[in-house]
Amino acid sequence: MALKEEESPKKAGQGSVSPTKAAAYALSLLSPGEWILPDELSSFLKIFCYGIDPPDPRKVCHAGCKQGCLAKQTIAEKTYYALPEDHTDAGAQMDPGRFLKKTNDGTVIVDISTIPYASLEFLAWISNFRVAGSQLTAFPNSVKIGRIVMNIDQVPLTSWLRKNASAFAGAISIIEQRWGKQVVHQNLLVARVRDLSLKVAIQKAFADSGKVVFLPDNFIAFPNDLTKKMEALVNKSGYVVKAIEAK
Repeated sequence: MALKEEESPKKAGQGSVSPTKAAAYALSLLSPGEWILPDELSSFLKIFCYGIDPPDPRKVCHAGCKQGCLAKQTIAEKTYYALPEDHTDAGAQMDPGRFLKKTNDGTVIVDISTIPYASLEFLAWISNFRVAGSQLTAFPNSVKIGRIVMNIDQVPLTSWLRKNASAFAGAISIIEQRWGKQVVHQNLLVARVRDLSLKVAIQKAFADSGKVVFLPDNFIAFPNDLTKKMEALVNKSGYVVKAIEAK
């Protein structure tokens, strides 16, 4: 008598997907302009997330919105969810106040765990970053802003920065006022640094000042009030400062 070997049962949860992926897939099936209540996802989550404790659809949707993956709207005290209009990034619909914190000096503290990638990338285009303890702070870089000032109004985050971050608002306003005008720099020095190690040392020493600008052909520019510090760094690194006065 032949014996037939029974198939091993599947492990609990084998083949299931995470609640966030399941919710994102369910919402992707909605028609344009269609929204859904979290409770309407319950049956869908039970099917796709079998083998694990049934997730709370309200918590799943709240987490997805906080991470910038979902958009939401509240009508008659009921909160509905959907994918963003472009189905890729909720940054344009997400309140920047969820991932940026205002400071007294007009800069912003960045919540790196919740900021959408597109918003972080935009901040990098117009800011310098500083890390203090566990906080990442962004402050405006006028040189960077000047390079893209004609395009930043197309980014929704610019409007929030104008209203809530005075340092950014001031920097953007000044550059817009000066745009297209010929600028004559006063008390500005230009130096040529050919040695790579010295250039790296200068970058590290003055990275947070925002006052040293690196130009093509190994030139750098900096205000006159940094002269003593610059000369001290050059001498300490074993190099000699050669000064040329323009006539």
